[in-house]
Amino acid sequence: MEQGQGTPWRANEAMICWSRRIVNLTGKTVRNDESGRESPIRDIRRANGRIVLQGAEGERSWILTIREDRGKMWAAVTGDEEAFVISGVCVRP
Repeated sequence: MEQGQGTPWRANEAMICWSRRIVNLTGKTVRNDESGRESPIRDIRRANGRIVLQGAEGERSWILTIREDRGKMWAAVTGDEEAFVISGVCVRP
């Protein structure tokens, strides 16, 4: 069975996404497990089997979309004259 496949993600669960980022839907934070830095999630929305998270910190803003059925994820981070697009999978810890 593919990682993340099975029961849908629940809003009270945490998950591990790209490069050891801990996404905590209940606490509304994204934390870098290696550096300990944490960024607040400003908005969480669910639509069409997706969880969409948005946030901003300093001069960067970001959006993260997670498929509830398989945990696949896509993120975009933008800043002053820079942008990053990230894809991967989220798994339950």
